[in-house]
Amino acid sequence: MKTEIEKISFGPTFEGVFSFFGLVLIPIGVAMFFVFETMFFAPLILIIGLIIFLQIKEVLINYSTKQIKSYVSILIYKTGRWESLEKYKWIGLDSINETKTFNSRGGSNTVKIKYYDVFLFDEYKKNKLLLKTFDRRLEAEKFSHEFSLKLNIQKVELPRIKPHERDLKRKYN
Repeated sequence: MKTEIEKISFGPTFEGVFSFFGLVLIPIGVAMFFVFETMFFAPLILIIGLIIFLQIKEVLINYSTKQIKSYVSILIYKTGRWESLEKYKWIGLDSINETKTFNSRGGSNTVKIKYYDVFLFDEYKKNKLLLKTFDRRLEAEKFSHEFSLKLNIQKVELPRIKPHERDLKRKYN
């Protein structure tokens, strides 16, 4: 019997302790190459730094055993564990608007970012698992609809809440 496993890859994450550690190792490797002129250790440290910096986040879904695994992959080393899909009751689409303002002496620049996250939620909506992030709403809706049919779970639209309002609700409720 063939197991049906689907992989959803986020690509390099550039976040977390490992990514920061890899970012620190890259200039150390470059500095060692020019300062100490060691031909063996400098490229080795530089390559290790790049590999650690470019860790990849992925999600595996096994439809035959009804399990899901969210993990981070650094070459052949993978961290994460399998969980039952039975605990997730809903698939949700979250619309996120972020505005960032950068100030300098010459003026300020405001950048607006809008993206859509597709999550799996448990019945109390406390545990959520990010499946994928999209730039366009139609792609996110199509993806969430397809997965709601594949996993046979209900699709819900999350209310649009600004990031600072989320913090207030978490803090005072």
